[in-house]
Amino acid sequence: MKVLLEAPILTKSGYGEHARLVLRSIKEVSPDVEIFLEPLNWGATTWSHPSEEIIADVRRQAEYLHYCENNNENPSYDVQIRVGIPNEFEKRAPYSVCVTAGIETDRVSVNWLTKTHQGIDKIIVPSEHSRAGFVDTKYQLINNSNNTKTEISCNCAVDVVPYPVKKTQPSAELPSLQLETEFNFLTVAMMGPRKNLENGIRCFVEEFRDNENVGLIVKTSMARSCVMDRVKTKKAFKNLLDSLGEKKCKVYLLHGD
Repeated sequence: MKVLLEAPILTKSGYGEHARLVLRSIKEVSPDVEIFLEPLNWGATTWSHPSEEIIADVRRQAEYLHYCENNNENPSYDVQIRVGIPNEFEKRAPYSVCVTAGIETDRVSVNWLTKTHQGIDKIIVPSEHSRAGFVDTKYQLINNSNNTKTEISCNCAVDVVPYPVKKTQPSAELPSLQLETEFNFLTVAMMGPRKNLENGIRCFVEEFRDNENVGLIVKTSMARSCVMDRVKTKKAFKNLLDSLGEKKCKVYLLHGD
């Protein structure tokens, strides 16, 4: 069986981690499947160095596309799996699966539902909340030329596959954070409106303003792990903390790799 996996598998992002989970799962459940891997971007996030196994899957796809081009053939796959958001989906196999985190709100875009009428055969999401966003959302469409009304809803199965907890071992190579506080919280989120990180920091300071033994470690970035991103992130970080006034609690910035 030939499986096309389209995914931001090389990116340092949540979808990148999800994509690597999907790849591992396919190989564990069906080791004989032939995987053709097509890496995608995810926003402006940094790419990580790929493993030899991932390089082999990417090379297989590149060589196959090169063969098809030279022999005037269209690429053919049995199954397509795309990890990302549904509106970017384009059908490339008889059976197509979209693996997506869904959305934080209680309904999805009409454009997402439209794609379930244009070739998505199944959607896989990590939570019942995400599933409800697809199966409970309906939109009424009005044709102004004849004043007729139709309703659009999700046109494919939506399955929940919970996101597993990865077991990791702390690395002895990690440098000490040199924390000055005895009790510390950790938050991991990109700086942007969807993650509401600024309010998280603001609420922490309001709660622990007068406690010199409590700290908050903020693992964040604007988008990438580079020096320019760090400079921009530190500036935004400092402006936010300065606006919160005097405080005894500590807030630490952890950026990049």
